[in-house]
Amino acid sequence: MRRPKSQAAAQHIKKIDDHRIGFGDFPAEVRNRVYELALTRSRNLRLCNVHDLRKEYETRMVLNSTRVFPSILRTCRKVHEEASSVLYGDNTFQLETCLDFVIFLRAIGASVRRVRSVEVMHAVWIRNFSRTRIRQRDLTTLRKAKGLCRFVIAPYSGGRDERPIREIRRVLSEIRDEQSADGKEEVLQIIETRSGRRSM
Repeated sequence: MRRPKSQAAAQHIKKIDDHRIGFGDFPAEVRNRVYELALTRSRNLRLCNVHDLRKEYETRMVLNSTRVFPSILRTCRKVHEEASSVLYGDNTFQLETCLDFVIFLRAIGASVRRVRSVEVMHAVWIRNFSRTRIRQRDLTTLRKAKGLCRFVIAPYSGGRDERPIREIRRVLSEIRDEQSADGKEEVLQIIETRSGRRSM
């Protein structure tokens, strides 16, 4: 007698599963609206560098906001693919120095292609005990930022090493030239502003 009950219970559970609706079943417009509410702000998203003195390179960037929830990108592959376009494409990321910008590139990896707007507040390169240097693969990662439309940077204001800043500017100019050659409607704007100025 137990077997028929088990079969009936299994069929009942299957019927419930067949009618269960998940987040992925919602229309794309609804999902995108959820992403916008969870991942975008009208103001710039400011990123802060967390130093780890035990390592050669600072490896973590912390979002200085409690109103954005990037952890939803870890839900599943589909959500990551859809939501990362909103997080990186619809926000302006604000960083203190060029070194912070490079650390940001290292942290987001392939998602750099989705970034559209960046502001670097101080054009300085501050090394951690003179060990942190720009690497060739950092520049290679930056070259993948083909969707970058706006890059605000202060004029060089001193520091131990100007070469990394020149390298970053050179790659940005290459991206802009490639966009122009490809006939893109939105071409990267490299905007110089006064050091320390903060945009809202």
